[in-house]
Amino acid sequence: MPSNDKNLLAAATHFSTFSKYFIPFGQFILPLIIWISKRDNKFIEQNGRETINFQLSVFIYFIILTFLALSGALILGFSFAHIEEFYISNNSISVAEPFQLINSPLLIFLLVILILALGLFLLDLICTFTGTIRAGEGKEYRYPLSIKFISSPHQSSSSKNEQFNPNKNQVI
Repeated sequence: MPSNDKNLLAAATHFSTFSKYFIPFGQFILPLIIWISKRDNKFIEQNGRETINFQLSVFIYFIILTFLALSGALILGFSFAHIEEFYISNNSISVAEPFQLINSPLLIFLLVILILALGLFLLDLICTFTGTIRAGEGKEYRYPLSIKFISSPHQSSSSKNEQFNPNKNQVI
């Protein structure tokens, strides 16, 4: 395979993760299709593995943030029910002193979660564009904060087990 085609497919592996905005779980499906179809090429295999690992990591981080937001809103939301500054009528909810809401633990907590979610979104955006550009140039790219779910098949798994194999280290 010519180097240009190899770089283009590796870049497409990274860029195809943006399909998540159009196709549910597209960040896994399209890179996986490209990765599996051209797995015999070491450069495309490395980029596909990195892409899938990063997208799985971002997905797990997003699930954790969602769980924290929901559980925090549920726990801290109970304290909202006892604030006398809220006046609830049939059509609206009003607040006696709106500036007291700024010190509300629930709003501060949700603001922190929102900032973390925005940071995660920007990390995904910036890293994916960087990975796409680097792969297009023929360079390897390692995503930050990526959990290694799928390890490289080029790494020998026997190296970890050699120290525990008494027959392997025996001198006869």
